[in-house]
Amino acid sequence: MNGRQGSFPRFPHRREGGRLTARGKMRTLRAMKSLKLSFDFRDRPQLVEMLRMQALREGTTQKAIVMHALDAYFAHTLESTFILEAAEQSFQEWDNEDDQVYDSF
Repeated sequence: MNGRQGSFPRFPHRREGGRLTARGKMRTLRAMKSLKLSFDFRDRPQLVEMLRMQALREGTTQKAIVMHALDAYFAHTLESTFILEAAEQSFQEWDNEDDQVYDSF
């Protein structure tokens, strides 16, 4: 019990150790399925109008355009991150304490 008589545990869908019960898993799945985002574009009305016009021109939905833009953004971001991490690993091989002698020149 959690100190209050006759009350239920605070998180009945979790077991000790942080593992989810079947009830907790169902709640998590429902939350994942109903993921919805909304953004306020009052400060950028021209952006909303451009989105609407582009969707009409292409005969598609505004959501499809936004999803395509997000996919492209994250693909570029992931590619850039991968390249930077690969470069860091390459330069770690060159890291040498003896090179500090050249810093004084």
